[in-house]
Amino acid sequence: MDRLERDVDEWQRLNHLDLESSVNDQLAHLAAEMHEAHLSAQEAAKTISSDLKSLETRKVELGDAIDASNSAFLDAEDKIEKAKKMIKKANLLLSKSNRCVMRRLLS
Repeated sequence: MDRLERDVDEWQRLNHLDLESSVNDQLAHLAAEMHEAHLSAQEAAKTISSDLKSLETRKVELGDAIDASNSAFLDAEDKIEKAKKMIKKANLLLSKSNRCVMRRLLS
C-alpha cells in the first residue's frame, strides 16, 4: 500500500510539473553552451590561421636565406678553385725562375 501511495504522489507531482517549460529551459541552456563553444572554436581557428600565416612567412624567409647561403657557398667554391689554379701556375713560374737562377749561378 505504501508503494502505491508513493507512486500516486510521484504521478501527481509529475502531473503538476510544467515539463514543457523545463525542457525549454534545458534547450535554451544547451543552445547557449553551443553558442559559447562555437565562439571559442572561431577564436581558436583565427589564432591557428594567424599562426599558420606567420609560419608560412617564416618558411619563405628561411628559404630565401638558404638560397642566398647556397649561392654564396657555390661562389666561394668557385673562387677557391680559381685560387688553386693560380697557385699552381705561380708555383710553376717560381720553379722555372729558380731553375734559371740556378743555371746563372752555376755558369
